[in-house]
Amino acid sequence: MSIARSFLRVCTFLAAVSAGLAFAQPVTTVERSAFDVRFDAPADWVAEVEADGATEETLTFTAPGDAGVVAVVLGRLSADDLAELAGVGPEAVWEAWEGFSSAMDGGRVEREGVRTVGGIEVGVLDYVADGISGSLVAALEGGIGLTIVSVAFEGGAQVIREGLETILASFTFLSAAGSSSGAGNPLAPPTRAAAAGNPLAPPPTAPPAMAPVSQAGYVEPFTGTDPRTTFGGVLDVGSDGPWTAALTGSAYRLTNDAAPGAVRYYYLTELPGEAGPLAQGTIGVTLGLAPGSGGLSAAGLLFDFDPNDGTYLAFALTTTGYVVLQRSDAGLELLVDEDLDTLRPDGRNRLDLRAVGTSVEVIVNGETAATLNGGQPFSGGVGLVAVGAGVFEFQDFHYQRP
Repeated sequence: MSIARSFLRVCTFLAAVSAGLAFAQPVTTVERSAFDVRFDAPADWVAEVEADGATEETLTFTAPGDAGVVAVVLGRLSADDLAELAGVGPEAVWEAWEGFSSAMDGGRVEREGVRTVGGIEVGVLDYVADGISGSLVAALEGGIGLTIVSVAFEGGAQVIREGLETILASFTFLSAAGSSSGAGNPLAPPTRAAAAGNPLAPPPTAPPAMAPVSQAGYVEPFTGTDPRTTFGGVLDVGSDGPWTAALTGSAYRLTNDAAPGAVRYYYLTELPGEAGPLAQGTIGVTLGLAPGSGGLSAAGLLFDFDPNDGTYLAFALTTTGYVVLQRSDAGLELLVDEDLDTLRPDGRNRLDLRAVGTSVEVIVNGETAATLNGGQPFSGGVGLVAVGAGVFEFQDFHYQRP
């Protein structure tokens, strides 16, 4: 089942809404045992079901009047689907958006994020288009692909938001099966032994910084405790799915002890007083890592992030070296996994990227590890990224114009 293909089919439903949908009995609790899910829908909404054999099903819930609809698409993932989407997790919402947005005029994303639905992390984005607005949700769980789209017509946004929230808040996977995000995960090479000692212990001496505080640029030390005034206000605190986040007063800390294949990131597309694009210049952060088990564990910098399609590069440090990941239309791929002898296994390590045009230099603790070249000048946003299970800490983020 292709998430994008399913959303194209949803769009066929939405095109017929203005002409009216066939009447069906109102429902409160919906259970689809063939797809292992149960959820509640508003009792006064009208439900319609379209099945595509035993592998795909779309449930469309129409609000009273002409407020809009919420469509729930369920599909069983084939082995090929699982291989293609392994490791994507909440970012599946961007593949769904590509298929959904292609069938409407003027569609653009206003906001995106991650929330917990049915005990798993899902990607959520809010959009607007010509004459409509709504939200898009996508997730993978236990071999089931879930996509939910809400469409509000003029004046119906509040009614549709409330209906969507009823579905999301009650959504349950009937089995206790764990998330499928780790199956066939390209980010799960054989686990390496962690270095002895505490990787989060302060180093005997501070690692060199590529962009001193005295120079022009943006500096975020992560010494505050209010997420609204730290790193552009985009950071989370508290628990969300397998992740727990905290501003400790000396670092931003992410903890994940339950989902080895998970990826968490935060991005900025602009900074106070800094001309874009941010993926040009020197970007650096000091990292602490206590790896978990079950595959790749790394912390680092999100780079060249495109908020329109969710593509990016990620440069991150492990306990033995560095990795480069690429998120593209093909999913999340591990491009580079190299050992380094410049790491401080018992302390914090500094990662800097120096980007000019199509070239980006990877600098670890002040020494160049690699220089990579892209096909066109980097032009996206930058941020923080954590990969896999473990404890990840971020300090002293610097950005300096080229």
